[in-house]
Amino acid sequence: MSFDKEELYVKIATERVEKISPISAELLEYKIERKKPKVPFGNLIEKGYIKIGENLYSKDGSVKAKVLADATLECDEIVGSIHKVSAHFMKRDNYNGWSYWFVLRDGKFISIDNFRYDYEKKYLKTAKNKEYIELEFEEINTVNESNEDFLNYGNNEI
Repeated sequence: MSFDKEELYVKIATERVEKISPISAELLEYKIERKKPKVPFGNLIEKGYIKIGENLYSKDGSVKAKVLADATLECDEIVGSIHKVSAHFMKRDNYNGWSYWFVLRDGKFISIDNFRYDYEKKYLKTAKNKEYIELEFEEINTVNESNEDFLNYGNNEI
């Protein structure tokens, strides 16, 4: 659509608009990855999802590490976070321990990452169920003034 006095400009603009083809709906969708919950590994121990002394395993079961009371792992004389220990076995500087470690429950490997989401649902408020509590403050419009002079200029003995 064009608004112009010059007929030539209107014709050029109309031709340009007619050449536009619509973009498919799937290209217009915003597919945003859900943020992973920020849950310290120690919180899973604290709430009983993982037990102190329990073993964590790599996905194929070839690596086994013991959970210590301070939320670190111990394996082959290496002690560190879930990330540090998994990075060692992956021969990398760093690695996401949430995706590396599994627990063995009822003969099946379960990713510790699953526990992080369970923890979030049970203990953390998500955007869908946030409840805000409005704090009430007393409205005070008075100023406390001392009955005495703050500075007694004549009695300083200076």
